[in-house]
Amino acid sequence: MKKSIFTIFAVFIFSVSAAIAQDIPIKELATGFQGAQYTFTVFGDTRTSALGSLDGHDAVFSLARNQVFLNVGEQLSSRKAAFSLFTGDLIWQGGKPEYWEEPVAYFPKSIREKIFPIPGNHETWLDPLLKNYFSFFPQLENNHSYYFTCGNSLFLSLCTGGYIGEYSKKRAFAQDREFTCIKADYAQLQLPRFLEKRAADMTAAGTPLKNIFVQYHKPSFSYYKHPPLDRENDPVEALKAFGRKNATVQMVVFNGHNHTTELYQPADNISVLVAGGGGAPQKRLSKDLPSGPVKKIYEEKGVKEVFWSAIGTTTEDRTQRVNYWIVDVDNTVNRVTVTEKVLTFDSRGPVFVDGLTIVNGKL
Repeated sequence: MKKSIFTIFAVFIFSVSAAIAQDIPIKELATGFQGAQYTFTVFGDTRTSALGSLDGHDAVFSLARNQVFLNVGEQLSSRKAAFSLFTGDLIWQGGKPEYWEEPVAYFPKSIREKIFPIPGNHETWLDPLLKNYFSFFPQLENNHSYYFTCGNSLFLSLCTGGYIGEYSKKRAFAQDREFTCIKADYAQLQLPRFLEKRAADMTAAGTPLKNIFVQYHKPSFSYYKHPPLDRENDPVEALKAFGRKNATVQMVVFNGHNHTTELYQPADNISVLVAGGGGAPQKRLSKDLPSGPVKKIYEEKGVKEVFWSAIGTTTEDRTQRVNYWIVDVDNTVNRVTVTEKVLTFDSRGPVFVDGLTIVNGKL
């Protein structure tokens, strides 16, 4: 019996829809991490400048970066932290093997296996296919965007991509505001459906979702230099929608790209942290408030930066700050504590002291 054109069309639409539904470019990693109580670290933007730079400013931040490497490595090797997230820009040029020799000295293979990064624009520099990046982090199994679970927590890592084509300030400004990952643009990630599906799966498995930790390189919000993602490319919009339906789920977003520390709280259960203080050369952020097109983006998003006022300095007096973060998760009492570790110097030499602390979104 001949099928009607309508029937054939309907079958075609159903088949295409089913294929799209299964083609979410976020792969699950089987890490084996388990437990209701655990600790992990977060750091980012540790790249320094070109090898052989004679700029004293670069040399200072290279030494600071090394201290971050040492401290994070000690947290992982001593098992004080189960694993680490990394928000991108590990090295200066991803396409040159000599730059990957720097972190190897601090993170042997046994430690690198506990680091779960996302690529920044420097990893893609001269290496758009990220061959060196995936060789350095084989545990990623060549996945640009991926997720894993640990107890009642979902960890989501998203590739925002780097710069495409010949560099220009105008082109970079546009590409900073969108996902340029060669594997998936933002629309392909289908985050609202992904989050609902993961939450349902975790509930069915007997570990209902309590926390979501997300990392991606280009920031959703930032006052400094690189503009924030446009609203239509912003994962925080999907998190806000999910959070309105799931008010008890705590969500923390970690971004990089800008060599600063900034904190935004677009909803009661969402904290968005620019964690770019891992040792890349920084500038003092004096009088660097949004203007022009960036100011318009902020007006549309309706957010304010709260980190610097929380530690007692104004936006006109932001200092250079090298840091990384320790996150303690205790799902037996539904508590997530994010503690900043700030590099300073005393009679013992370089040490890390506690800075800002966020507990379930409260400063």
